[in-house]
Amino acid sequence: MVIVTFANAFMDMGFSTALVQKQEITEEQYSTVFYLNLMVGLLLSVLIFASSGMVSDFYGEPSLAPLIQGISPVFLLNAFALIQTSKLLKAIDLKPLAIYRGIAVAVSGAIGIAMAYLGYGVWSLVAQSLLNTIIFTLLLWLFSPWQPTWTFNLSSVRELWAFGSKIFLPTVLENIFSRLDVFIIGKIFNASSLGYYTRAQSLNSLVVHYSSGSITKVFFSVISRHQHDIGKVVSVYKKSLVTVSFLAFILLSILYVSADHIILLLFTSKWSQSIVYFRIMLLGGFAYPLSSIMVNLISGRGNSSAFLKLDMIKKSILLLVFIIGFQMGITAYLYGMVIFYFISVLVNMLFVSRDISLSMGTQARMIVPYFLLAFISGFAAMQIKTYLLLPRILMLGLEASTILFLYIGLNLIFRTEASLLIKEKFSNILSQKGK
Repeated sequence: MVIVTFANAFMDMGFSTALVQKQEITEEQYSTVFYLNLMVGLLLSVLIFASSGMVSDFYGEPSLAPLIQGISPVFLLNAFALIQTSKLLKAIDLKPLAIYRGIAVAVSGAIGIAMAYLGYGVWSLVAQSLLNTIIFTLLLWLFSPWQPTWTFNLSSVRELWAFGSKIFLPTVLENIFSRLDVFIIGKIFNASSLGYYTRAQSLNSLVVHYSSGSITKVFFSVISRHQHDIGKVVSVYKKSLVTVSFLAFILLSILYVSADHIILLLFTSKWSQSIVYFRIMLLGGFAYPLSSIMVNLISGRGNSSAFLKLDMIKKSILLLVFIIGFQMGITAYLYGMVIFYFISVLVNMLFVSRDISLSMGTQARMIVPYFLLAFISGFAAMQIKTYLLLPRILMLGLEASTILFLYIGLNLIFRTEASLLIKEKFSNILSQKGK
């Protein structure tokens, strides 16, 4: 599955972002990008199929070769879905995407579970991945009005490539760096350390990627649509940053305080070492949702050169963390990553300030209150562990509800921007129902 994720970065080549970001796209451009992606998808499928033996030899697992061959068609299948997905994102019409993905996940998941139950082992995962892609793509083609025309003109997509290529390189680097830590730990440390680390990382990845995924997708589309209206861009950015900060810090506070209960309930006591790693990862968990908003503003405004420069700066710092951190152990590396995440948010804020003339101080004042209120709420909930000894599931519920109650209450008391936005939203909903 790592191979699939990595190769998919090459398949897209930055065109999907360019199609959403550019205001005017012709049918000739859509069709040309579609056929280009089909060719790249076919090439990747053939290359992955042909290199399956080398990959299995590298890992010393002969059984990997047929699995890689089985999953190889997914790249060609994914290519069929790119244009329809981009058009829905461009129109800020996320409901069909959510429905199609939900159906695909539910059906493929049920079949995968059934196959696993019948004894197909890891082949159930291959089948689930292929079916997920096939069902999602079929639904897009069944219900999308777009169809490619028989036109192909490379010169028509030069402008898209000029923008997308500067998004493409950071995407490839992100795929490399996001998996480099597991590779290094697997080579330097023992298997148990790798297991504890990957368990914590998989749980943390769910948190950081799904805590703000829908918001950032909508945000990029909105910024792209209003990229020349600086007043609108600043207004949307402020509201989005406040909303994401409000949600991210409360979620991270609950997870940090209750990390031991979550891991022990889900994975049993044999994974207790993962608790330490998971908590350190959560200390930097704020960076992903905040950075997503910031870098999407820069790319949504069409400033792909700044996007590329920003990513090169951050990757240079990250490389130093890898080199120095792992020499001192996994824990030291993780604390180094927390420092890196903090620095990366500051660098992102600097680039945003240059792009829309919104000072770093103003941006910080939109973030810091929610960190402080989440810290206070989490610290108060931590005291429960000292005075109460309840069944683990009850402690988890008590800690989470305590943090949630205090956090919302403090936001209302101090009349934070997020609390005012929530009140306004509820007022609008109630007024609409009253009509």
